[in-house]
Parts: sequence; structure tokens; C-alpha cells
Amino acid sequence: RPCTEGTREDCEFARFMGVDVDGAFADEVVVPRDAVYSIPDALSWREAAYLEPVAAAIAVLNAPLPRREPGLVLGRGRIATLTARILEAHDFQEVVVASRAAAKLSGRAYSFVIETDAAAHGLTEALRLVKPGGLMVLKSRPEAAVPLDLYQAVIRRLRLIGVHYGPFKDAIDLLAHRRLNIEDLLGPVYALSDAARAFAEDDGRLKRFLVPDTFA
Repeated sequence: RPCTEGTREDCEFARFMGVDVDGAFADEVVVPRDAVYSIPDALSWREAAYLEPVAAAIAVLNAPLPRREPGLVLGRGRIATLTARILEAHDFQEVVVASRAAAKLSGRAYSFVIETDAAAHGLTEALRLVKPGGLMVLKSRPEAAVPLDLYQAVIRRLRLIGVHYGPFKDAIDLLAHRRLNIEDLLGPVYALSDAARAFAEDDGRLKRFLVPDTFA
């Protein structure tokens, strides 16, 4: 029933284009009608291509985050930076972005922590950065299982919530109305024939773009 009557996010059998089924590195692509959005003239094609990570990061707004309490976005990559900017655009006042090492050295605890890179270190250290009774938001999608110190979560009464995607229409609205600055997160453009170099040079900070060779 969730698949036929609910949203795409409610369906446990949902498949994602480019992950579970082939993506757009093809001569021809067929996609579901409800996955197609009209892009306003206010957006450049690079900004339009960045809507996917914006929609993914907007998902943190689905968590019950205390807007006036201190929060931490854990990570130093583009997703961490983007997530923090989305919170700022929605009037969160006390959110900082920090690497795991920097956050640990600060000795501070936060009402909520949003992890963006569990694959590298797991969640054990991240849990210790949350105040007792606080909230841990799980945002990253590691390819393999990561360790979780359940004891820490239980004795400190932590709440853990996973978030996946926010509405693409909200992402379009944020960028089209210039409520979110992403210009410094847009990386270089590569011809499709140079795709191997584009992936090899990806350092996690800037999003790289691939275009057909005739447009490069």
C-alpha cells in the first residue's frame, strides 16, 4: 500500500535512478513522468544539475531539529557545507560545521548532530558529541555497514533518525529565489570522453559536471 498510495519515499521497494537502475550515461533515457521537473529560466544548467544534492540535503528538515539550540554538521565535504547552508537559509542560528577531529577537540556537546560521512569513521565518536537526550540525524549512505555503539545511545537516551530526500520542488525554489548560495560548490566541466579523469580528480569538495563532447 505505501508504494501505491503513499510517496516514493514511503515505498520500501522504491528503486533509484542511477543507483538501482541505470542512470543517464546513455544515448537515450526513459524516466517516470513524476521524476521530471520544469527548470525555471533563473537557473543555469549547472545549478539545475546541482538540484539533486540540494534535494538530498533538504531532507534534514524532516527531522525534529530544535531550531534555537546548538547543532553540529559533522564532516568537511560539500554535503556538510551544503547542509549547513540549508539550515541557515531556514533560520537556524547556532549550527557549526566541523570535521570529526575538530569537533572532538572542542569538547562541546550539541543538541543535535547531523552526520554526513559515517563510512569513514562509523558513528561511535559521533554519538559522544550529542548531549544526553539529544538527536543524531543519519544523513550519509555508506555502501557497507558501519559500527554503532548502541551502549552510548541507550545510556544517554539519544534519539536516532534517518533522513533520505526532500522535495525537488523545494530545492528548485531555494535556488531559483537565490535563498541558497552554491556558486563556490560548483566544480569544473568535463567532456563525457574525459569522465575517467573527472571521477579520479573528485576530492569531495566541488561537484564535477559531465557534458556531451559536442558541448564541452
